[in-house]
Amino acid sequence: MLNIEIQCGSIVLVVLVMYLSFREKRINLLSRRLFFYTLISTLISLIADIFSIFCIVYAENLPAFLTIAACKFYLLTLITEGYFGLLYAGTDFFEGSAFLKFRNIFGAILGIGCILIIVLPLGYYFDDKCVYSYGEAAYATYLIVAVFLISTFITGVILGKKTNPIRRRAILLWMLFWIIAATIQISNPEYLLGGFASALGMILLYAELENPKEGMDRVTGLYSTNTLRELMEDYFERGKSFAGMNIVINIPNKEVTTERSVLIAMSKYLRVFKKAYLFRNVGQELVMIFNSAAEMYAAYDRIRYDMEDNKIFGDMENNMKPVLKFYLMPSSNVAQSSDDVLLFHSYFAEDLTDKDCVVVDASAVTRISDFRRVKAVIAEALSKNRLEVFYQPIYSTEEKKFVSAEALARIRDEEEKIVMPGIFIPVAEETGMIVQVGEEVFRQVCRFIREYDIRKLGLEYIEINLSVAQCEKEKLAEEYMEIINEYGVDPSMINLEITETGSISAKSTLMRNMDRLRNEGVSFSLDDFGTGRSNLDYFVNMPVDIIKFDREFTSSYFKNGKARQVMASVIQMIKNMGLKIVTEGIETKEQLDDMALLGVDYIQGFYFSKPLPQGEFLEYIRKNL
Repeated sequence: MLNIEIQCGSIVLVVLVMYLSFREKRINLLSRRLFFYTLISTLISLIADIFSIFCIVYAENLPAFLTIAACKFYLLTLITEGYFGLLYAGTDFFEGSAFLKFRNIFGAILGIGCILIIVLPLGYYFDDKCVYSYGEAAYATYLIVAVFLISTFITGVILGKKTNPIRRRAILLWMLFWIIAATIQISNPEYLLGGFASALGMILLYAELENPKEGMDRVTGLYSTNTLRELMEDYFERGKSFAGMNIVINIPNKEVTTERSVLIAMSKYLRVFKKAYLFRNVGQELVMIFNSAAEMYAAYDRIRYDMEDNKIFGDMENNMKPVLKFYLMPSSNVAQSSDDVLLFHSYFAEDLTDKDCVVVDASAVTRISDFRRVKAVIAEALSKNRLEVFYQPIYSTEEKKFVSAEALARIRDEEEKIVMPGIFIPVAEETGMIVQVGEEVFRQVCRFIREYDIRKLGLEYIEINLSVAQCEKEKLAEEYMEIINEYGVDPSMINLEITETGSISAKSTLMRNMDRLRNEGVSFSLDDFGTGRSNLDYFVNMPVDIIKFDREFTSSYFKNGKARQVMASVIQMIKNMGLKIVTEGIETKEQLDDMALLGVDYIQGFYFSKPLPQGEFLEYIRKNL
């Protein structure tokens, strides 16, 4: 019979799709699980169709209840196939709770349809040309299938604009196959084309959407970054935790060892970990996803061991052998979404510069949370004028009075509480907001100098810190001179503090800006001397007027005999060069006297005062004129 031949051919097509689709390890995504359920229900429906035809043809030789049961079972498989097809399409249009609601509504319709098929009467017909069933149960089936098909088609048309156009087109074509086949079959019962349309639809979906090769990296044969994100999103939607390991491959000698060969060798080796999903992320980075932290750490230990035992890249010479660095996330519970996971990766990427392994656990994520909170506080402080300048007085050992002050940035949170600089300055530097902070401090200092005519208070200049990012600005001098001129400030009342780190990172740019500003009368200090490299030739070649000793360097003088000798020699050398010296961190009268005897020009520290808000600073200076 033609109907049997069509259905048998359809079964072959579906089995072929199953073989192609599941011969390799697949990512366990919701959409792919539903594709599997749709594929299985299609196969069962085709087999049930053939069995029901057999029972109808040989009804005279079989119990009546068996023929009716076979026909009703086939009808049940039809609406089940339509239900899973609708859910599969729905994964592209609905997410999270919306998908659950979508599933429950049509699940209830499926349940009602199953009950109607079971309880309603059904008849069947057979002649030389056609075989089919009819009656209320068959009509209920047609109605339920029509609801599923039309709902899928309408959903694709209305909501499809929100999804991938390729997926939308494939799903709509699949539904179109079904609708055309169902229309033909209803008007011409002798043509049982529903199963054939389903088989064609499965081939279309496989070719367009579910071919595992499409989601793979061509070089390594591992899954791609997009598939990695899909898997993580699926885990988060289901509330299922996972563990992740990123392997960053550094190739020291690319002239000898090609990136492609290393990636292929590493990806081939990783396939031994059968419980892990494997991905190639960007560049020379591979990702492994595990169901538990125990599996991840076991794999980590084995990879480290095999790397040392030359089992991954063979017997390469050490100067050619790739270096592996690891980024471990023992539990995805520290994140709320795949976006969080990618944010963590971006945030901790720099830690791998000087480490072989970074573990992202709850404590590490707290750092990110604090970082984001402080970042928000800084942004709000800048937008709502909650950035203030505090001033710490600087004492002249020669004139026995205060002659200057250091301007220090302070910000307040939404409760008007001061956020300490040790908390917000590192965040401002990492986010780049330090440039805006520095400019606002400079502007406030210029306004302060103009409004209070600080020379009448004996203050000769105000020291203002320059961040590394500011030192790298090409137009720093131009922008600062505009502000100086805007407030009508004498440039000689401005002293800019640079750090060794800042000038090293952009020395040529900084030197050009320094020359321009010095020509206008601005002076410069080298801040934090005694930290970093502190090469002697560094400040010899830099056009600075003042050297500031770091508080730790000063403190070591009072604790260590060798440090006393070093500091005394350095002071003498700096003095011979005609430069002035400021020591920070002076807290007692004895320390003050010792520094004065050594020839230090200026003293800064808590012995005199901590940094003070502008009003308190002015009051303090007036009292100590």
